[in-house]
Amino acid sequence: MGAVVGSCPVCGGAAGHLLDACDRNWATTDESFAYDRCSSCHSVFIRSIPADLARYYRDDYYQFDRDGAPSWRSEPQRLDTSAYRLALLKRYVSSGHLIEIGAGTGAFCVPARDAGFRISAIEMSAPCCEYLARQPRIAAICSDDPLGVLPTLEEASAIVLWHVLEHLADPVSLIELAAQKLARGGVLALATPNPLSLQFKVLKGRWMHLDAPRHLRLLAPGAIAKVAASRGLREVERISSDPNGRECNLIGWINALAQPPALQGGSWLTGQLGGLLWRLASPIENRAGHGSATTIVLQRS
Repeated sequence: MGAVVGSCPVCGGAAGHLLDACDRNWATTDESFAYDRCSSCHSVFIRSIPADLARYYRDDYYQFDRDGAPSWRSEPQRLDTSAYRLALLKRYVSSGHLIEIGAGTGAFCVPARDAGFRISAIEMSAPCCEYLARQPRIAAICSDDPLGVLPTLEEASAIVLWHVLEHLADPVSLIELAAQKLARGGVLALATPNPLSLQFKVLKGRWMHLDAPRHLRLLAPGAIAKVAASRGLREVERISSDPNGRECNLIGWINALAQPPALQGGSWLTGQLGGLLWRLASPIENRAGHGSATTIVLQRS
């Protein structure tokens, strides 16, 4: 961490400049964005949130097939991830009202509905909400303000955020609101990039999951647990080797070798070299705390 430049929006600790990063993933701009790290909780965050974040989300950010169906329906990896997450959730709650924040094209909330949950899906993308609204037993709420929407919904047995927390300007307030909205015994489940990961230490600004400037706050797992505990949520699971975690590790190495816009994919050689790096790093990345993404389940007492 460099010289102190401000305070951490997560815990209020002293923060110093860490690095400058460009939009490698989508190449929507030539701008550079400063990221700082907190010396206390070790979270990483963009120093100045862009005034118009929408301009950094391309129209193809959410994937639909030519027939209008979401692409996850034909992607085995996405289906495996959703099945794993649903089984993880069902260790603690088996039914009731489930709120998904950032539901996207429904890769999780549709299977959760089929498993017996009543779904409220908060999503900012109009095309995604139009698709979700056509699905039975899913209440789609089109909004980019989950902090405003969440208090209006009924009590929930589960609230999930799969790679959403990092997109929020105030993730701490969202965790606090979620704790208030959960029924006793209910769970808050989330997945988010890990700013303490091996990949971030090695790749720095080339790390795919920094995703400047769309990722605003990358909370360290310990910081999430501390905020949650202060609101009566007990951490019951912390995992980095689940299907999503392993996928994040793999595509992170491949992405680092590609040229911007890196999400368009690289050459055959890029894929082979990235896969080799992934296999070499797997013994470390599959250990708790070292993977590119962390899945955390928090339960209300």
